[in-house]
Amino acid sequence: MNRVCAALAVWFCAAVPALAQDRAQLPLVGVLRIDTPATLGLTSEPLREALAALGYVDGSTIRLDFRLAEGDAGRFPELAAALVREKPGVIVGSGPTAACAAQGATHTILCVATTNDLIADDLISSLVSPDVTRLW
Repeated sequence: MNRVCAALAVWFCAAVPALAQDRAQLPLVGVLRIDTPATLGLTSEPLREALAALGYVDGSTIRLDFRLAEGDAGRFPELAAALVREKPGVIVGSGPTAACAAQGATHTILCVATTNDLIADDLISSLVSPDVTRLW
């Protein structure tokens, strides 16, 4: 039994740095949310499930990086700027304020908005021909 434990310990010590290195190389998806750490688990699950249904699994095929405003929407611009420095492939803004902050932080990274009404929230001008250039 001691040999098994020793073998597992050796494997674990060798595997953990390799796994961490592999995770760091996964495509990064940045997510801006109004949540606090206490509420994130409950509210992030639908996003995780939707991505998994498309084959994007956190820690396996992508790396999710949640930036939380902790109830203060005024923090979104600084959180978005910090995400941009990490060079994600996409930034998901949960709600119109987060989406606008993401769009204001970059002209090169794809920004996705999760909101009820893109037009009413002034994120696009039309569903037929969204003028995304007006966002910048």
